[in-house]
Amino acid sequence: MHQYKNLFKQELKKFKIKPNASIEQLNASLEEMQAIVEVSSIDQFMTESILQSIKMIESGSSRTKYDISGTAELLKMNEQFNHLMKQLYVKYGVFSKIPPEFQLVLLIGTTSMLCCSKNAKKKQLESFLNEKIA
Repeated sequence: MHQYKNLFKQELKKFKIKPNASIEQLNASLEEMQAIVEVSSIDQFMTESILQSIKMIESGSSRTKYDISGTAELLKMNEQFNHLMKQLYVKYGVFSKIPPEFQLVLLIGTTSMLCCSKNAKKKQLESFLNEKIA
């Protein structure tokens, strides 16, 4: 329990453990702590993964007639989007279906792809700025 409280300070800052709790109460508290941490991390992870995917689509759309650049940032600030995402998480039970190892792989993969896209654009811009003016 102390490890959970130390590692997940933000998520468990309001969680209280009863002094002189029985073994059953301590086990119930531990299960509740695990659920709080699981729900919190999956919620953030899934929402961020979806937004990162939208950002990748944005970069491709910027070269078309239908440029949707900025959509991910607008969605991130939209409370209704966040509310609907949470409803979907509960409806489909994603909290218990995505192991942390797979979350980590997805997080690294989507972040790497986004960095790759940003770096490619940066190189294009540098190349353009380094051209000699005739």
